[in-house]
Amino acid sequence: MTGQETQPEPNPSPSAGDHLSGHLLRGMLMGCADSVPGISGGTIALVLGIYQRLVLAISHFDGQFLRLLAKRAWRQAASHVDLRFLGSLLLGVLIGLVLMMTLAHRLLEGEATRPFTLATFLGMMISCTWLVARPLWPRNGRQWMTLGGVALLAGLLGWTITTLPTSNLSPTLVYLFFAGMVGICAMILPGISGAMILYILGVYLYMTGIPAEMLAGRQVGLHVMEIAVFAAGCLTGLIMFSRILRYLLAHFHSITMSFLCGAMVGSMRALWPFQHAFPAPGSEPGSEAIEYQLFFPSQIDLQSLGILLAVGLGMLAVHLSRLLAGAQKKTRPENPPG
Repeated sequence: MTGQETQPEPNPSPSAGDHLSGHLLRGMLMGCADSVPGISGGTIALVLGIYQRLVLAISHFDGQFLRLLAKRAWRQAASHVDLRFLGSLLLGVLIGLVLMMTLAHRLLEGEATRPFTLATFLGMMISCTWLVARPLWPRNGRQWMTLGGVALLAGLLGWTITTLPTSNLSPTLVYLFFAGMVGICAMILPGISGAMILYILGVYLYMTGIPAEMLAGRQVGLHVMEIAVFAAGCLTGLIMFSRILRYLLAHFHSITMSFLCGAMVGSMRALWPFQHAFPAPGSEPGSEAIEYQLFFPSQIDLQSLGILLAVGLGMLAVHLSRLLAGAQKKTRPENPPG
């Protein structure tokens, strides 16, 4: 279960109709997850049973795909990259992002709603971690040392990332392209939140505020260009990184998944719902720059009970999604075409 673990890539074709509904819904869930700090769309894909198919499809944007396009073999090119699956999933991701970005922006900025929002996300992450870790349970002492050590290192890395200071800025187009490349790599990794990386890079609040700005008619042209540049960075990073990830999953599956699982545990610090807000050091009086200090409640009051209930609801939501995915998997094949 450790070291060189070659996982065969499945070949059967999925049913032609499952891309319109099931994958659209899965994409919406991924988009919602990718739009909030602490939750990874890759985690949702993993829990819903489409993660390896997603990585495989993205990694097939390669030389063979370009040769098929050059030959105008459109059908073969579409089959090579599993276009039905990717297209419906991408549409769902975009819908989820649009629906959730503005909502998440407001919920996380509102002092009354922030702890309950974080608590719900924390419950989701707890359930996701358990579902990912359960098949990886070591069988002997060597596996305990290998997988446990990898998970511990990843957990420390995830914890460290969430402790890095954040900044708020009006990013340049070059910086947005770079942020898109880095952020999208985290977005497809279970346990590492792309939104959290963008938050650390100082562009999360700026990007999530763009939809409201455009609806208000402010700087529409500039924001369209910023979105296009950010999307180009995402596409570049996605194509480059997916090939590496595909190799790791094929040859070092257990070690890779242990690393991702550890990162999920470490990144939970970002979702701790009990936080004190205070002005950011060095901020000017009257500015909106806020930082948060984590604390543990000294007593269980009504708000604390509500937060704990939100954690439980988040855990329940993931398990219900998993049951739904399992039910659909029994009736519809989930394997990608070769």
